[in-house]
Amino acid sequence: MSVMESKAQKDQRDQSSQYTQANIENRFYSLVDVLIDHARVRGFETAYVHWSPNKEIQPQISFLQLHQRAQVVASVLQQQLPVGSRVILAFPTGIDFIVSIIGCFYAGMIAVPVYPPFAKKEWPRFTKITQDCGAALICTLSERISHMKEGCSQDTYMKHIPCLAVDELSSDINNTWTKPIIQSHNLALLQYTSGTTGAPKGVMVTHGNIIANLAMIADTFQHTTASVHAGWLPMYHDMGLIGTVLNPLYVGYKAVLIEPVVFLRHPYRWLQVDRKSTRLNSSHTDISRMPSSA
Repeated sequence: MSVMESKAQKDQRDQSSQYTQANIENRFYSLVDVLIDHARVRGFETAYVHWSPNKEIQPQISFLQLHQRAQVVASVLQQQLPVGSRVILAFPTGIDFIVSIIGCFYAGMIAVPVYPPFAKKEWPRFTKITQDCGAALICTLSERISHMKEGCSQDTYMKHIPCLAVDELSSDINNTWTKPIIQSHNLALLQYTSGTTGAPKGVMVTHGNIIANLAMIADTFQHTTASVHAGWLPMYHDMGLIGTVLNPLYVGYKAVLIEPVVFLRHPYRWLQVDRKSTRLNSSHTDISRMPSSA
């Protein structure tokens, strides 16, 4: 058994190395290079749609718009923070989270996706993660900024951390964005555990890790730019982040975002997305990811 396990581990390492090398040869050292290429080749195609059963007009963003908004976020971050700073991303499901995490990559910062604390009981975990990673800034929505500042003011460390409302950033600001030099070993994000059995622990994920993982997923499932993904997993969750947010961006296909609470309250809404996807200029939804418990 030990021989078989060793061979499987070796095959996995060889395969991972193969995908990493393939993408380096294609100049895709990071998702920054990937999105710049998509903005040039398919800029006006829809990248993400935030689907809601109660909205006639669904918020969406194209690859070019994502590229442009990410530059604005990155420009602000570069003006305020040194390269490599940790940035907390506290957002509900939505396009602003995606703009923010890509903005972090564009700025050479390290993104830290965290569930946004709504209730008082959720603040201890948020505080532990913010302190543990040494966060220099918190990105959130304008509607949450007052709540975030009030909560941070109760902690000696966090009260000094500035908050940035990403949805209020204007494209008219002085865009001084400079593309960072990113190598595969550079940290891209910190992915924290739930903390249900102890203190939340951060996993260091490099740009090379992300590219290799996304390449293997795309090759295994044969994704193409014609694919359409619909997912309800939280974006700060590892499967939601990789499967719903980053893999569609890597390949260049459309992702339809569904808020987790919509699925939990009315699971059939998830199936409605396929029927209504023609309104989103798609033939049908052919990809969706979920844990086995669902």
